[in-house]
Amino acid sequence: MESLRKDPLSNPLYVCLIAAVACLLWGSAAPMIKRGYALFAIAETDTWSILLFAGCRFALAGLMVILFSSLAGRGLRLPRRDSWKNVLKLSFFQTISQYLLFYIGVANCSGVHSAILTGASSLWAILLACYLMRQEEMTLAKLLGCLLGFGGILVMNLTGEGGGVTLTGEGFVLLSGLCGGMSSCLAKVYSKTERPVVLTGWQFLLGGLILMLCGLA
Repeated sequence: MESLRKDPLSNPLYVCLIAAVACLLWGSAAPMIKRGYALFAIAETDTWSILLFAGCRFALAGLMVILFSSLAGRGLRLPRRDSWKNVLKLSFFQTISQYLLFYIGVANCSGVHSAILTGASSLWAILLACYLMRQEEMTLAKLLGCLLGFGGILVMNLTGEGGGVTLTGEGFVLLSGLCGGMSSCLAKVYSKTERPVVLTGWQFLLGGLILMLCGLA
């Protein structure tokens, strides 16, 4: 009980509650992005305005994370000089590549499909962690879970209303999940030596600014 008071994250129920809230917020991302396109009158074919919209969102998110972490730490939180290369690598996969594909994909498929396809990032993360990064062992349960997950995605896109797959729609959202899975593996490696909140804030800000510049250009 004493350890739970000192570290609530050692309580599995508390961790599951936080994870459920995070999943709820993440699931709302695709419909809210579609709503944002409508509010700002961004056409589905206007790729550059889409990138500018995404860049603004992540640059602001990065600034908020940096601000809150700096206030909590009572001083500006900066990555160490030798940590910037990790910030760049994580930003490339987690913000630039993932969301360049994601925002274009969301513009070309339904919000429901986008939200479900986004969940594939967890499946990609398992495969990458086991076979590419060698961070953990593949088990029968994990393999069956991945097969069921990808099978569900396949069934969803081949049946029912709006069935079918396009490269710049469902394809891009699925590929963004692959980038997201890679970023999860990298974040796990870097968090052993870096402060996760600082790393997250600066990679969001850097990636957001790059997406903004691409859209403006």
